[in-house]
Amino acid sequence: MKKWLASALLVGIALAWLLPVSWALAAPVGGQVEQEVLEIRRQIHDLRKQIIDKYEAAGKVTTEEAEKIKQKLDERFEWHVKHGFEKKFKEKKHKMKQKPQLDGAVR
Repeated sequence: MKKWLASALLVGIALAWLLPVSWALAAPVGGQVEQEVLEIRRQIHDLRKQIIDKYEAAGKVTTEEAEKIKQKLDERFEWHVKHGFEKKFKEKKHKMKQKPQLDGAVR
């Protein structure tokens, strides 16, 4: 019984020592991944603006329309940078209109 208690105590001490070390090593990786994802999102944003420039050069949109579209893209991108890129869908609850009960009357 004493050997079991001593081994359990040693395992507990080892886990208590190793767990914070593993958390400390894992923390920078998450921040680094987020920065890489943000950089890719910036590249996508720049490519979208380049597409608008191509449409403008082809005469599909006017210069004013192109500037307005690019301004909206910039505003939307900055909003997402500030508030996060994750889409949060609210569950829509469709309430069916219930037919009034007729209390056994037949129509």
